[in-house]
Parts: sequence; structure tokens; C-alpha cells
Amino acid sequence: MVHLRLFSFSFPVVLCALCVSAVNHAPATEPPLARVGGAEISRHNLDQKMALERAYGNSAIAPETALVALIGDALEAEVGKMFGIEASGAEIAELNAHAEQTSRAPEILARAKAAFGDDREAYARLYLTPKIINRKLRAYYSRTPGLHAVQRRQIEEAFAKAAAGTPFRQIADEFKLRHVTYAPAAAFRGHDPDFQTAGNLVVSPESSPIPLNGEDSGDPLVPILKGLQPGEICKTIIEDDQSYRVIRLTAKDGTKLSAEALLAEKRPFEQWLREHSAHCAVHIGDAELEAKIARKYPELLWVRASPAGD
Repeated sequence: MVHLRLFSFSFPVVLCALCVSAVNHAPATEPPLARVGGAEISRHNLDQKMALERAYGNSAIAPETALVALIGDALEAEVGKMFGIEASGAEIAELNAHAEQTSRAPEILARAKAAFGDDREAYARLYLTPKIINRKLRAYYSRTPGLHAVQRRQIEEAFAKAAAGTPFRQIADEFKLRHVTYAPAAAFRGHDPDFQTAGNLVVSPESSPIPLNGEDSGDPLVPILKGLQPGEICKTIIEDDQSYRVIRLTAKDGTKLSAEALLAEKRPFEQWLREHSAHCAVHIGDAELEAKIARKYPELLWVRASPAGD
């Protein structure tokens, strides 16, 4: 579900409304296969990751690909620590219980657990913990206002212009914002193969309207728009994890709603994560694996920074 956050305005003043690491330390008798910041990845970790991938049907998984995935998880964990984000024992237990109770593919979940044998700690560390860290990091990034100050300032200025009667398209051009329109979803059924669903909303080509689903669809914009009259601007800025929006109802025909919006889009989470991951040193102790990774994944920032990536 898309979660929207609303910010109220009054002019001229704006009113804004136990831990387990992603990888463990290898036993003293076993040299680590890789180091990521302060964490270590063992060869046994790599074997477990490959077994997990095979449990999901990826029988052709290559060691270098599995190691890249482990390093990616470890980098997220290291970035999380920079902001005090870790996975507690309670969160891990909760996710484990949730997976067991709600899994739509219990046979796959059973195979995933079997990949770790009796090593429940490794199952929690390599399978459950990365999911928690990723979710918490994304939430932290999307919901920390200071990380999106530029976009927030743009949308506040755009809101003031829209409230003063400036056309949305003109505002979009002035502030380099995205201008989108919404129309009843039924109008698009079977007409445009380029539309792709994204949760309860639909992402469309830049020049085309976005289908707006009905009240019973769970589309979070519908109850907001229902409270407006044609031509009226929502009195709050609408925020979700990807953007800030100023929205105006343009037409209402019974339950069919049409609207337009100005979007100030937040920087992608992945870009922010890469910037902070760059502060984490990555060292691979296997020269052959390191060379394979450099050849196969030259676009990875930490690969370019390593000797094999030169």
C-alpha cells in the first residue's frame, strides 16, 4: 500500500506538520573471504547464500554473484549503523513468525530454511536480517525531512503559486517539477499497453494521464480527492516515499474523478545508499573471485574502488 503523509498550510506561514549484524565474524581458524567495513564474510556464509539461492530455484547461481549479494547486504548493514539502524532480536522473531504464518509459498520457505540446516542463527542473519535492515533504511531515508530539503522547498513554493491561481503547467516549468494528470481508470481499460501498475497507483508515460482507481480499490488519492470540489486544490501537500505532491481536482462526474498534480520527486534511495556505502571499505581475500566480480560487475562503486577494478 502507498502511504501518504499530509502537511497543512496557512498563509503566509507554512506549518509542517537486541541486534544481529548482516554478516558475522568468521571463526579464528578460518580466514575471512571478505571484509565489509567492520564485518566479515566467511566461505561458509557464501556456501549458505548459494544454497539459499538454489532453494529459490536459482540453480545456476555463480559464487561471484552470491558474494556480491552478501556484500550488498553487508554494505546496507554498515550504512544502517551510521544512522543507528539495526535489526533487533524482537524484530527478527516477529518477521520469522510473520513469514511462517502468512507465506503464500510455504514449500519455498521450507526449502529456504533447509538451506541452513540446523543453523538457525545463520538463517536469521543471512535471510531475515537483511530484509529488516533494507526496510528500515528505506523508511529512514524517505521520512527524514532534512534529506529532502531541496524538494520540500520547491513544493512549498509551488504550493503557494498554485494557491494564488498560477496554472500548474506554468509552475512545473518554472520550478522544474513533474506535471501529471489523473483520469478515471475505466477510461484506459484496454487502450494503452504502456501503463504499468505500481502498488495501488499506476505509472504512465509522462505525456499521458494516470488512471485513477475507484473508491473500493484502496487508491489513497481517492478519499482525498472526494473531499474537493472541481477546481479546488488540496489544502495540504501530499507526501509519499517517492515524492511531494500538490494536487487539484479538475472534474467530478459521480464517482469518476479527474485531477492534476505537481510532483517534486525525491532522489532515489539507491543513489543515497551508494553515496554512504562509498565510506565503507570492501576487501575480498580471494583473488580469483575478486577478478571475476570486477569483470562481471564493473559498474559497482566498490568494485571500481578496488585494485581488481582498476
